[in-house]
Amino acid sequence: MLRLECPICGLRDESEFSYGGDASVTRPADGERAMRPWLDYVFCRDNPRGRHLEYWQHQHGCRQWLVVERNTLTHEITSVRLARDVAREAAAAKAGAPASKTTETIDPEPAPAVEASTEAPPRKPRKRAATGARKRRKTTPAPETSS
Repeated sequence: MLRLECPICGLRDESEFSYGGDASVTRPADGERAMRPWLDYVFCRDNPRGRHLEYWQHQHGCRQWLVVERNTLTHEITSVRLARDVAREAAAAKAGAPASKTTETIDPEPAPAVEASTEAPPRKPRKRAATGARKRRKTTPAPETSS
């Protein structure tokens, strides 16, 4: 069983967390029209040996997204950081500015990805058929058996 050191809640059991996927994959730009980068992003994943970055969400605790560096051979946890802090550092590095110190305040919605463009689009509500439009299945009574 893995034990993860949540920066907010402390040392916790793996059962409190949900695996969120590979944290080293970057999403293609929003305006990307070529199919190959999207195919690689969605379907092509490496199966690395050794140290690997992964997303985990603390589902039964603070509900924060974490970036966990884990050795896939020994399951040793090297580091656990809040994903929002990793995203801020990546944005600061991209802009060429030094990363600012992290604050102790907790955002109401944690950033689930390294880059801001990795958010999933909001889902559209399903259209429901009118109640009178549903077809009802006709049932036939079971044949009577005589004994």
